[in-house]
Amino acid sequence: MKYRSRTQHQQTFRPVVVVLSNSILPLWYIQKVYEARQPNFQLDIDEVVLELDKAYARCKKLAKGIFKNVIWVIDVEPLTMVEQNKGKGRQETIAQLQAMFEELNPIPVVKVVINNPSFEIWIQLHYEGISMALETTCQTVHTALQRLIPGYAREASFYHDENIFVKTRNNLATAAIHANSLMEPDFPDLKYARTMMPVVMSLFE
Repeated sequence: MKYRSRTQHQQTFRPVVVVLSNSILPLWYIQKVYEARQPNFQLDIDEVVLELDKAYARCKKLAKGIFKNVIWVIDVEPLTMVEQNKGKGRQETIAQLQAMFEELNPIPVVKVVINNPSFEIWIQLHYEGISMALETTCQTVHTALQRLIPGYAREASFYHDENIFVKTRNNLATAAIHANSLMEPDFPDLKYARTMMPVVMSLFE
């Protein structure tokens, strides 16, 4: 998929919102929201950065740019798995993430958006509420989405060709209500289902 270059963005003299993540799914979703809502800013889909240290450095660098907002979307379970492969335990990763969250989130242009276990929890909330004390996994959420949405797949063909936002937007208000009690990350353990996607959606209102 092609996006406008930052040079093209600057030539239009419209504010720019840049988004990065450790997962492709929220980037695909946000692109579809942008296309449907057509807000008065340009959207720049940045990199998928898997490693926490590299994503943190990338976010800090972008925050020094000329962007309206820098959105860093973090899917917790994939993040901890990547860091575990580097020899870092889950609690160490979560402690590091908490420190980064507390440092970056007060910066006006930065929005650190945490999804636990993953972005797909946001889609699930379009169809059913969940307990704020629920411990779940990416696979459990994915299985739920296959039950709730016929043909659901973590594929570009589903997110783009079938347009995940258009397919689910009639339930957007329901998702926002369900997410209301799940917005605050439960540090220091970060073990319960959480999503901060309403932070992203508020930019498109």
